[in-house]
Amino acid sequence: MAYDSNCDVIILFGGQDATPHFNDTWKWDGTTWTQLSPPVSPTPRYGSGMVYDSLRQKMVMFGGVGSTGPNFDETWEWDCSTGTWTQVATLPRPLGRIHMGLAFDNTCCYRTVLFGGWKDVSERLNDTWLYPTPGPSGTCIPALSEWGMMAMAALVLSAGGVVIARRRAGQGITSYE
Repeated sequence: MAYDSNCDVIILFGGQDATPHFNDTWKWDGTTWTQLSPPVSPTPRYGSGMVYDSLRQKMVMFGGVGSTGPNFDETWEWDCSTGTWTQVATLPRPLGRIHMGLAFDNTCCYRTVLFGGWKDVSERLNDTWLYPTPGPSGTCIPALSEWGMMAMAALVLSAGGVVIARRRAGQGITSYE
């Protein structure tokens, strides 16, 4: 789920309710949830990351997992102005994962930044990827080792740099700048 500032709506894709995984697309206009009916949609999934690319005015969604696994290594873009999903072929691309940190850097390099996530139930990741704009390609950059292995973290890019936060039961919130 992410906010599209061009269309002034929040877009939600997929999710999970007990067993089934969903591939529905919804928008929230601040008052009402409306289910959308795009002609093509990503396969059902949950745990994907989504962020708004303000330079190209498109949502970027990566990863997630379906009901039978394994994790998806797909990049999809949502165009609010046309109401369409488009799968984007990126090479190289990150390993499939769930619950990664995803943010758009609108202060410096104007790229989507992906960090960490779960590769599978026992392996957390600490790699960092950029999804450059314009152009559909991904480039791996060295991970910031002090962040360590991390999943289910929030990633925010600010004028002061990257802020990443995670919360673990009984340990409070840890953040890095």
